[in-house]
Amino acid sequence: MTSKHHANDRTRTGLRIACRAGLALVLALGLAGPVSATGELEETPPVAAPPEPAEPMAEPAPMAEPAAAASQGQVARAQFTRAVEEREPTDQLADLSNDVRRVFFFTEFVQHEGLTLTHRWEWNGQVMAEVPFQVNGPRWRVWSSKALEPSWLGTWKVSIVDEAGMVLETRSFEYAAAAPAPEMTPPASPSPSPAPPTP
Repeated sequence: MTSKHHANDRTRTGLRIACRAGLALVLALGLAGPVSATGELEETPPVAAPPEPAEPMAEPAPMAEPAAAASQGQVARAQFTRAVEEREPTDQLADLSNDVRRVFFFTEFVQHEGLTLTHRWEWNGQVMAEVPFQVNGPRWRVWSSKALEPSWLGTWKVSIVDEAGMVLETRSFEYAAAAPAPEMTPPASPSPSPAPPTP
């Protein structure tokens, strides 16, 4: 072969490598997308595709189905609380007395964006409520609440369920009778003062 053929082969190889590197960079920049402080994705301008390389490239991996994507995310926090203030739970409960008439279930998700997840409330094994919600960001906080009747004593459980019916996480608490208030005994009456002696 002549040196001209070697030069053309090197040029073609260099172009193939440059095209592949350019495509990888465009894909990496296009898929990453900037994230704002609120946790919602910002829109990115479209990126021009690189010229077609001389050789076919391997196809990118197919996108995961929603059920598979859900298993890749995580439940960062899940807890019962008496209240939610400024999007944060005020406390964490494991037991609750029946003089408290409402309880909240707070959850924070990471990487479940675009999915519909459900809080399934159960009392002693019976489903009492299902509260679905849409996860609209890569890090998302939600909560649901349940009004409780004082007679609904026993084990309460909330399961976080994905679109395929898979349970991602479960938490429970015991709802018990409030301790009776201590009986108030009237204060003892003062003893009568002894009568002064008579002269």
